Amino acid sequence: MALVLNFDGACEPVNPGGTASGAWIIWRDGVEVGRGVRVFYRGGEQATNNAAEWCALGFALRDVRDTIQPDENLEIRGDSQLVIKQLTKQWQAKHPRMIAFRDRCLELLDGIAWKATWIPREQNAEVDRMSRGAK
Repeated sequence: MALVLNFDGACEPVNPGGTASGAWIIWRDGVEVGRGVRVFYRGGEQATNNAAEWCALGFALRDVRDTIQPDENLEIRGDSQLVIKQLTKQWQAKHPRMIAFRDRCLELLDGIAWKATWIPREQNAEVDRMSRGAK
């Protein structure tokens, strides 16, 4: 069995300084088993696309920890190349805030067999739409 997690974040109408929100959907063998939408920041310098992406992944991973079974693997899919490459340590995280986001996600992944894959935005359309529609 396998879980697949799609996540996305957005900061609108401006980046930085808009409303930073995110969304996620979790599937088990093609059947949806969880989803979420959340606003993380409203205005200010903390409200950025990158923060929204990381927060969406972090909240999604909390749901995964409640859902995953001992014999399952997790595939994480997102259209943020920055998040996917920093999570897998292909790219270095330099900003202290991004390091903290990455490290928290890695803590949540501890003990889970996982892989992370970058996908084009077109393949992430549903969670993209959900994240942009968060109030």
